Amino acid sequence: MRIVNLGPRRGADQVLLGTVVKPHGIRGEIKVLPAGRFEALPPCREVTLADPASGRTRLMAIEKSGSHERLLILRLQGIADRDSADALRGWEVWVARTAMPPLDKDATYWHEVEGAAVTTTEGRQLGKAQELMHNGAQEVLVVQGEYGREYLIPVVEEFISHRTADGTLVVTPPPGLLEMNAVP
Repeated sequence: MRIVNLGPRRGADQVLLGTVVKPHGIRGEIKVLPAGRFEALPPCREVTLADPASGRTRLMAIEKSGSHERLLILRLQGIADRDSADALRGWEVWVARTAMPPLDKDATYWHEVEGAAVTTTEGRQLGKAQELMHNGAQEVLVVQGEYGREYLIPVVEEFISHRTADGTLVVTPPPGLLEMNAVP
């Protein structure tokens, strides 16, 4: 099973698309550095812009979207010139979680399993899915267990088995992995 990390969440209903890094051109388009593994804008008609400095938010309609290299390009309704676009530099761009395209049956989004119970195929309770980090080679699931113990489980098909109907994440670690990388 694959776990796809899109980036941080805001409440239960929004996922961070990225951060405005600068204007694009002179017609008010903005360049957005994706926060997760976005290659294109999910199918949505609006985004929420949030200013981390002031806490202000603005719901904005999308007029046009595209991508260039590693950046997303957005034209938002009401942003018509370079100065208006530049004023959004540093703002976060959030999208509705429901706008995320469905994944195949062997994949899940991180925000759907964050905080879920994690057990082994033998029924051993490990703890809760706390974090998904990248170690340079692959994603690693950080499971917070009892008494402050952490388990680090590589997110590869051989180790992440499936999700149960109640949302529990079932893992199949090789012998010794849990004992080897348990952080007391």
